[in-house]
Amino acid sequence: MVLEDSHNGVRSAKAAGMTCIGYLAPDAGSQDLAQADTIVHSIDEIEPDHY
Repeated sequence: MVLEDSHNGVRSAKAAGMTCIGYLAPDAGSQDLAQADTIVHSIDEIEPDHY
């Protein structure tokens, strides 16, 4: 599982066949995280048992 806040990071994780959580980090600018398996606004939203 990968936690990513950038478009290129999400693309790389998916290309590697990994589950990817897109993190809409407040300081990451406008990133297209649409390819992520799920997107969160806070790392507190991540439930480890869910993945």
